Amino acid sequence: MARVLVVDQDDSVASSLLLNAGGAPGGSSPFDLEEVELEEGRRRIDDGEATALLLVPRGFQDSVLLDRPSGLELVTNPAERILPALVEEALEILVEGVFYLQQLFGPTLRQIADGASSGGSPSNADVAALSVEINERIGALQNVLIPPAIQLEVTVEAAPRRRA
Repeated sequence: MARVLVVDQDDSVASSLLLNAGGAPGGSSPFDLEEVELEEGRRRIDDGEATALLLVPRGFQDSVLLDRPSGLELVTNPAERILPALVEEALEILVEGVFYLQQLFGPTLRQIADGASSGGSPSNADVAALSVEINERIGALQNVLIPPAIQLEVTVEAAPRRRA
């Protein structure tokens, strides 16, 4: 199991979603995520006590919502080879996922961010309109996003004739 130390300097909904995507409940994930302070994380990765150290910077959520450049910092343990590569690949997949979410829902995400930055909470009508928009986009892409993993084709053959 890859032990990943995480420094979450943003402490936002987006960073929580990112970190929760890395570990499945019930221990079925290959990653053991542990939130730490920056100094402790750097010391532990230097001492070889973890596979990787992930730093989520302040402003991460704003960058994601407003489609601004952002970066995650990943420091891997040079004494390990396979597990750091797995961590890096998983993080790249998550980054790709964020890119495609931004492409699909960027305007909606910016609308949510604009409402949050104005200090007020969105009205029920705004939440409903955004929900309908998201549902319509997902519905339009359902055949692309959720193709059936297995298709079943049933063929009924005629029973062979018995000779009398």
